Amino acid sequence: MGALGLRWWRTHGIGPVQRGWAGASARGCLACHGPSGLRTEDADGPPIGTVPSFEHDDVVAYSRHAGEIREWILDGKPRRIREEQADEEPALLQMPAWRGLLSQRELEDLVAWIAAASDFEEPPEPAASGR
Repeated sequence: MGALGLRWWRTHGIGPVQRGWAGASARGCLACHGPSGLRTEDADGPPIGTVPSFEHDDVVAYSRHAGEIREWILDGKPRRIREEQADEEPALLQMPAWRGLLSQRELEDLVAWIAAASDFEEPPEPAASGR
């Protein structure tokens, strides 16, 4: 089975959150954001400066809505923050831009996984939210 066939086999029949985790894992996102996207700080502080985890407090501090999560992935930073920091010296460590490298489904899967991991937004279905 070729690499494409193996990828299809591993992701066939699973939901967007699981596919998002698989995509983040395969693309190296967890190397900076930490295992499962939940970076932990040791006694000496964070391992790579200010790279956020996908825990709730970090995600809501960096993104106002799911559209900004998409912008982080596609452009390395949302337009709002790029405009606010236009006169500042760029940081040495920057989020890579994935625009043109991800399909729409891969993007939406990553957003679904980050939103689920961070409890970013309440689920849209009343049954899922427990109400």
